[in-house]
Amino acid sequence: MTDKFDKAKWIAYQELNDDDIMDAIQGSVAIPLAIKYNDWDYAFQLIKQRIENKMQRRAEFFLHSKTMTPSIDEDEELRTVRTMWLKNEYRG
Repeated sequence: MTDKFDKAKWIAYQELNDDDIMDAIQGSVAIPLAIKYNDWDYAFQLIKQRIENKMQRRAEFFLHSKTMTPSIDEDEELRTVRTMWLKNEYRG
């Protein structure tokens, strides 16, 4: 990453508001599912990933007038969470 990009991302975080957070987690099936199953570690990780993705995309748009990082795919996110739960079940 460049200094310009780091600064653009820092600015994006400074401008982060409640609506941005709601927009970032909207549409996720995995977050409510993790909360429902009392898996707060995964819920936190998923929320953090979505907000980081949104800030990354906002910084890209600020610098290049387009985004290069794809949005988080809800289906892939759900598959990942289910896979992690299965791996944890087999370990424990």
